[in-house]
Amino acid sequence: GTASTVAPWSTGFDSGSVSGLNLSGLDPQSTGAAKIENGRLVFARKPSTGSLAWTLAWGQGVYSLSDRMIFRSEVSTDASQNNNYLLMSLRRVGGAENEGIHINNGQLYSYRGPNGSEQMQSLGALAAGTTYVVEMETSATGIVTYVYVKGQGRDSGFSFSRTVDAASFGNFQLLMHGRSDAGVTG
Repeated sequence: GTASTVAPWSTGFDSGSVSGLNLSGLDPQSTGAAKIENGRLVFARKPSTGSLAWTLAWGQGVYSLSDRMIFRSEVSTDASQNNNYLLMSLRRVGGAENEGIHINNGQLYSYRGPNGSEQMQSLGALAAGTTYVVEMETSATGIVTYVYVKGQGRDSGFSFSRTVDAASFGNFQLLMHGRSDAGVTG
């Protein structure tokens, strides 16, 4: 078979002008819940200024599963995992289909399905103070997701797969988001 290609953009978040990502929804309430800091994109649980707020970063590229892409990122957990929240998903353009990961209070979940009726399956606990590699690899017949400790191999961590074709899943973009709620810290 044909090897997958790494997504055609990469960034170390060294400036506020990030190639390949739309950061217009990064901190909608200006609470500091999401920001670029020290060369990293940081999602922090901060109290919202009222109602629930989603802090969003979208990939600007639009892809098909048949493009055979690998979306790779590094996610670092804090010493305290209380109130941590991150969603990283391949999200259908103009629709609501998702495939990705969800991290909440130190627990890792697979995340898939349409908005409003997502299916999440617990994969296990993430270690505090650890950097993980997340890879979502697409092919014409599906998506395989890997989450493993940086410096170790894919087979040492968590993985899950979904069989789906490009026509059924549709064109998609990368979505990363955190969340702010009233009274939340972390």
